[in-house]
Amino acid sequence: MQRTLKTEEKSSFTHDLKILIGYGIPLYISILLTGFVLPYQNLILAMFTSDTDIGNFKAATNFIALIMVFSMPIRTTLLPAFSKLNSSTSKKIGEFFKLANKYTAMLVVPIAVLIMTFSNEIVQIVYGPTFQSAPLFLSIYCLLYLLVGIGYLNLAALFNGLGETRITLKRSLITVSLFAVLAPLSAQIYSVQGLIIAFLISSTIGTYYGTHIARTKFKIEFDTKSIIKIYLVSIISSFPALLLLQFASIPKLFNVAAGGLLYLVTYLTLTPLTRTVTYSELEKATDILKEIKPLNLIIKPLIDYQKKILSYLKPAPKPFK
Repeated sequence: MQRTLKTEEKSSFTHDLKILIGYGIPLYISILLTGFVLPYQNLILAMFTSDTDIGNFKAATNFIALIMVFSMPIRTTLLPAFSKLNSSTSKKIGEFFKLANKYTAMLVVPIAVLIMTFSNEIVQIVYGPTFQSAPLFLSIYCLLYLLVGIGYLNLAALFNGLGETRITLKRSLITVSLFAVLAPLSAQIYSVQGLIIAFLISSTIGTYYGTHIARTKFKIEFDTKSIIKIYLVSIISSFPALLLLQFASIPKLFNVAAGGLLYLVTYLTLTPLTRTVTYSELEKATDILKEIKPLNLIIKPLIDYQKKILSYLKPAPKPFK
């Protein structure tokens, strides 16, 4: 009897170890590949660009941390969420991903557009007028986060949460391999802009691969109509801020503060007015944000504002049958 129990325990341990290795090794290699990008990027910059361009590029990438502050908590929270859904039906997983991806786009896309709108002003405020190329580099780099609509930030959480870390590894291999080939070629011709474009192309193709697998293997669907609305509303909301930049003659710091507030109010107003978001979705977002306390303190008042606008609107007309 005792020998049988020991055999079962050994078999169970071996089984668990195989699962752990099968899950962890692809993820570990994927992280190693991603870590390879930064030193390789620095090497390419040193070979094909000037010290001035490198300084401008580093200054520009420092502002990307503003986007990461908002995106990282979402990615961290979604991983255990998808892990809990691992045993659920594909329909439930698909509905959750569609909703999570839409909320992520609603948060990240306007921030990226806002940084692009004020790239020149915020660089001059922080670093001064000597960093003349940094605003251009920053604007191009922010285009990367417009991929969020097709799952750029959420696909890894989906695959890893469902235990499909090999897909994450393949996606990383595609992205890093393409970047390794394209970076020196494009940087040699277009300097820093070429390097950023190489990163955008490789990331776009890697994300598209992940999107294709998510659709075919897990039956994931994207809320395309709402995502397009989010992009349009984000761009349109920048128009009042651009007019302010064009005609206002106030110090840059106040210009950015006033323009940012104007952008935020315009975006938060247009989103419910265009029915990009519904009242029930805002309720679900409120429940999700309870698990992300740092974001909850900031975003909950904004959601309450949108709820008030929706409460004043008449219900959408039902389609004619």
